[in-house]
Order: sequence, then structure tokens, then C-alpha cells
Amino acid sequence: MKSFKQYNQNIIQMIIGNKSYKVSTTNTTESFLKGMMFEESLDDDRGMLFVFKEEDYHGMWMKNTKIPLDCIWVNESGKIVDVQTLSPFNTNTIYPKAKAKYVIELNEGEFDGEIGDYITEATALMNLINKHDDPFSFLAAAMDAIADGTLKLKTRGLANARELVAAWNKSKKRKIKLKEAVDYLTEANKGFVKGWIHKSGTIMDTTIYDRYHIMQVSTNLRKFGLDKNKMLKIISDVYPDSPEEWAEQHLDNLQTGKVDNDKYIEEYLQKKGWCMFVIDKTHGSISGYDERSTKKSAKALDDKYLPYETRKDLKLFEVKLVKGRPKYITSKFDWYNWLEGKAERKYVSKMAQFRDEKEIDMKSFKEYISEGGKHKNTYKARAVAKVEAEWIKKKEKLDDEIDDIEDKIEKLKSRGPSDKVKKAKSVVDRLRKLKDAATKRKLDAQKKIDIATAKIEALRKKLK
Repeated sequence: MKSFKQYNQNIIQMIIGNKSYKVSTTNTTESFLKGMMFEESLDDDRGMLFVFKEEDYHGMWMKNTKIPLDCIWVNESGKIVDVQTLSPFNTNTIYPKAKAKYVIELNEGEFDGEIGDYITEATALMNLINKHDDPFSFLAAAMDAIADGTLKLKTRGLANARELVAAWNKSKKRKIKLKEAVDYLTEANKGFVKGWIHKSGTIMDTTIYDRYHIMQVSTNLRKFGLDKNKMLKIISDVYPDSPEEWAEQHLDNLQTGKVDNDKYIEEYLQKKGWCMFVIDKTHGSISGYDERSTKKSAKALDDKYLPYETRKDLKLFEVKLVKGRPKYITSKFDWYNWLEGKAERKYVSKMAQFRDEKEIDMKSFKEYISEGGKHKNTYKARAVAKVEAEWIKKKEKLDDEIDDIEDKIEKLKSRGPSDKVKKAKSVVDRLRKLKDAATKRKLDAQKKIDIATAKIEALRKKLK
């Protein structure tokens, strides 16, 4: 999610829950401290945003605030972690149930969403909506935008269906039902799979989009070597200042899907050798603790799903590490080299658009050696043609310049000798020397080509 701090304007158009709001930003110390104090009213489609320096249990109060408000706490990822209604003039500080970095205030009763929803930028969605007249083409474009990162939504597929439908129906006359969108997204995303994989080869996977990784863990504790008491202890240790009953509530939220991630529990499992993975038609990722354990899990993943063999449209596979730098793999060659611990190939460009060309060159070279010179003149012809083309181009350019200068000399001669004539002659002499030097370089290049050809011929004879 784009950080709210990156906005310089005072008004942000945002989608909160199922509605769009114009949210005022408190981008000065004065506006931050004042908030909604002394305001007589607030339009239904308006709100106010408070940005804090870091995530914490930031409390809010209603001193000198005349109107009741829905107070929405949002974490750094843009997820709603708590919602409470605050009464006018209440000077008691109200704290959220989870850490948050942002707080949004709306009119009481205006919030039409749930804890666990994500706050999104209305502008990104509106740009997509305005480009499409058909709702299904819009859904397809939205899926692509989510995949390439231009539409900043946290989850994919069914988890976003309601939000996408709400945004479309609010702006377009042609409406779409939620079931129609869900059916379309389900059909369009066949081949999607995600889950957990252990370095020993144990796999827990699902094809359901909104069955989050942490939800898989919390509803199958024994399969991950956990029990309820152990989970509650992990939660309590991570959030020592939270109320006693909060750990139970948090676990319940994880099991029901109201909370879709917990980086501390995920990291605990990653230290135990578990990795999270996601694979769809064009992208994939695996997230582990360090490269050694992640590589073992990736081998088990490859044995079952073979990402680069069975998925021809796969463009990128990302390896995310808690300890270590991420890796971005773009071909099956680099994928298997990484799994086997081989060094990165030097003869293949990292840029995909150059890969095929260089691999063909290597194939031609192998054929040249194995087939006894079937492509005997391939490399010599390429090298000679390249040198010839460069030399001819330089020669033509120099000849044109010499002709132009000689014409100027003739014109100047007709007017009588002068310093300009002498200067022009010296330029002509210099250009002629450059021409001779270019000719010499051509001859030197030809010698090198002949030597290389002789070496190739000798190698071919040895192979016989």
C-alpha cells in the first residue's frame, strides 16, 4: 500500500469498507492536534486521517469534539485492525486492540466494512474503471494490475471480489453481482495454489484464495507441531502489553480469517523449517527463514509442482528470506541452477529478451563442433561481416567529410590563398590519416579472425 506520508495534497480519495470518501490529511502539527475539535458537522462522504511515526497502540479521545465519530485504526499494510464509535466530549483515551499506524475518523454509522478489510486508494481503481465499459474486462485488468503491483491491494482473487464489485457498481450504470464476479475470478485463476511446505517435504496447500497462510496454521495446529497453549504463549510473548483476553481473541480472529497474517507466528514457523509459497499462472514465490532451509523446501515444491516445466507462462519466481537478500528468478535454467547450488551462468543475459538469442549461439557452436564443421563459416562470416560493416560505415563518413572540405578548399582557392585554406588542408590531412588508421584496424581484425578460425579447425580435428 502506498504510504499516506507520500501524499502532499490535503485531500485523499480513498475506499474504506465498501464506500469512497474524501479524507483530509493532518499534515501539519496544528491540524494533527486539533483534529475534529469544535467542528459542528461532518459530511457523510468526508473523513480525517491521522498519520503516526510508527505502529503502536495509539489512543484517541474526544475532547472538545461535538459530533460522534467512527474511529478506524489501520496498520502499516493498510489493514483495518479495529473500529470503535467515540462519543462527543469523552475525555477518556480509547485504545485499539492491535497496533496501528493510521487512524481515520468518519461520521458515526458511516463505516460500512469489517475489521480485516484493507484501505485502498480510490484513484488506482478509478483509473481502471474509467478505461473499461465491460465489468469482466475490468476484473481481468484489475487482476493483472494486482499481479504487477500497480494496484496496491494486499490479497488477490476472491478476497478482493467484494471491493472490486462495490467500486464498479458505484461508478457504472451496468451493474455486476458479487456471485458473477466470484465465478469469473475463480475460472480465470485456475492453477492457483498456495500454502506451507517444510524442508522435509511435508506440504499443506489450498486453492482457496481467502484461506490465508496463517489461517491454515491456526486451524491445523497439530500438523505444524503446535497446540492452542503454545499459540497463545507465542501471541502473549509478542504482545506483552495487551490485555489477557486479547490473545484468545487474536487466535480466534486468525482461525476465522478476520486477521490474515501474523509475521511473528510466521517467522516462528520459518525458523522451524517451514516456508510459505504461492504459485499462479504467471508468478510464484516462496518465503523462508534462510537460503539453506528455503532451498530444501523449494526442491520439495519443485518435485510436486515443477513451476517452470508445467507452467509455460510463468514470468517470475521470487525467493523471500527473513535472513538474506531476495532472489528474482526468471527462467527454468536459473531456477534449477539455484536449486543445485550452481553459479549463475555467464553466457546467458539476465534480461529475458536477450536470453533466446545467446542460447541459440551456444547451440550453434556445439553443432559446429559435433557435426564436423557443418556450420563451418558461421562465426567467421559473422565476425567478418560485423568488421566490414563498421569499417565501411566509418569510411563512407570520412569520405563525405573529405569531399565537403575539398569543395570548400576549391572555393577558397578561387578567392586567393588565406589562412582558412591552410587550416582546411590540415583538416583534410588529419582525416586522411584517420582513414588510413581505420584501414589498418580492418587488417588487424582480419588477422585475428583467421587465427580464431584456425583454432576452431584444430579443435574440430581433435574431436574427430
